[in-house]
Amino acid sequence: MLFLYCSTLGNRPFFTRGEGREALVVAAMEQQQNLVLPRRNDAAIPSKPPLFHWLAYAAAQAGGGGINEFAVRFPSALCGALAAGAGFFVFSLVSGARTAAAASAIMLTTFEWNRSAGHARVDMVFAGFLLICQCALFFCLRRFREEGRSGAVLIGIILFSNAAAALAKGPPGLAIPWLIGGIFFATENFRTGLMIRKIPWSAVLCGGGGALVLTAVWYVLAYREGGQEFVGVQLLKENLARVVEIEGEEVGHEQPFYFSAIHLLLSSMPWSIFAPLLCLWLWRERKKVWAEGFSRYCLIWVVFFLLIVAASVSKRTVYFLPAMLPAAYLLALCLADVFQRSAEWEKWLKGYAVFIFFLAVVLFTAGVAAVLFVFSGLSESAAPMLGRRTAEDLALYLAAIRENPWPLILPFIAAIGLAHAAKQTRGRFLAQTVLGFSCSFLAIALFVNIVVLPVEAQKKSPAYFMSEVRNITGLERPLYQYQDEFYAAVFYAGRSVPVVAYAAQLSEHPGEFFLLAPQKKVPEIMSAAAKCETVIASANKAANGKDRLVLLRISRQQ
Repeated sequence: MLFLYCSTLGNRPFFTRGEGREALVVAAMEQQQNLVLPRRNDAAIPSKPPLFHWLAYAAAQAGGGGINEFAVRFPSALCGALAAGAGFFVFSLVSGARTAAAASAIMLTTFEWNRSAGHARVDMVFAGFLLICQCALFFCLRRFREEGRSGAVLIGIILFSNAAAALAKGPPGLAIPWLIGGIFFATENFRTGLMIRKIPWSAVLCGGGGALVLTAVWYVLAYREGGQEFVGVQLLKENLARVVEIEGEEVGHEQPFYFSAIHLLLSSMPWSIFAPLLCLWLWRERKKVWAEGFSRYCLIWVVFFLLIVAASVSKRTVYFLPAMLPAAYLLALCLADVFQRSAEWEKWLKGYAVFIFFLAVVLFTAGVAAVLFVFSGLSESAAPMLGRRTAEDLALYLAAIRENPWPLILPFIAAIGLAHAAKQTRGRFLAQTVLGFSCSFLAIALFVNIVVLPVEAQKKSPAYFMSEVRNITGLERPLYQYQDEFYAAVFYAGRSVPVVAYAAQLSEHPGEFFLLAPQKKVPEIMSAAAKCETVIASANKAANGKDRLVLLRISRQQ
């Protein structure tokens, strides 16, 4: 999976706002020679702690190719594969290799896991170390219950993985494992009552306390450099404000509480089609699930994230990444039990077999349609019936596939995988069903990474436009950006690009300078600037993927 992730990390420039933002921090580490609190674009405090950026910077130095797309995305791929390996190891210890293989395959082939493993965001690094810490904590608690001691190796794993999770995304990385572990510990001791002498203080003090100390070292150093501005950005805006409403802070992605369950289903696609079966199985087998330690631990883990995200102001599918491992394990247990007792679940298995085969037919039909569009005249005849924007997008996809047509076999591979899974579902073979379903999803994911994402980058990335800007402005002539921050554009500019926040500031600036602005803002700028002319405009939506980006030359009127 690490090889599969890495095969497409460098095949497209940055075009999303989040990737450009994190890439700027990595570039700032090199430009400013500051590994503690580099200023993004020489001005802004980074939004997240530095572990992701440290790993990306190390990858860039080891690769020798500088701060590029592959190096910046590599930490996500590495941690995604590392967490999957740790998950398989844990599953094999608690349930054997058969269930471990099924659960790991399910986790690796969920939508959000694959997307995050190929993106330059901190979420996969956070999720990977949180998963390792959470699993180590379970075994620590189990060993303490059975032997009366925690184990130095387990405590060491907890210490470093807990600190790493906190240094990836902030204080939640410290708190979440202990909250889930505390709830599980309380259920373990419910009948006899909680007693102080039964608490594994060595794990709490050495593991949790040690992680707190390691994390605090960076927070103290960062506070010395950033002061109250650092506290406002990293502790208030990026953490507290995402959970509770703070006046004056807009965090985005604000949605009602019930979107928590919706986002969990979306992040778990395509395996979320089994959600009704899993819920029914959990209810029917609730006593057995609750009696077995790790399955209860996983259930508490998933429900905890559901409640936390439901209670939070901000909601995104990526917030459920740390819950993918326990959800995959529960689904693997469910499918193994249902296939073993197939007579009791006959109607469900038949229904799923029919539905999965229907999906295979849809994918096969889509593959045939794609081949016809590429190698026949259907695309030309259909173009007049499409809107201008849709026709332009279709032309880009057709050009990309005609230049490299082999990915067209991937939808057919996915259809064959689903047809195989449908047949094996009827035959009650767990391993073959999971294998077919997993191969189908990986084929689709590979098609997206090879065809869809590069075309989306071609439509939205400022990389090509900024190469022209560099030729015109060089690295010395004054260059600014208007109101918004175009992170990817600044990354490809290769230098800092200050923000002009208000139109009134344009006439106050002495001498001649260049300005990056969305095309829709050009009339506003021209009415405020003394002398303004358009130099070049991007051919795509380089302004954060929303509008064309324009380079203006502005000077004071003589």
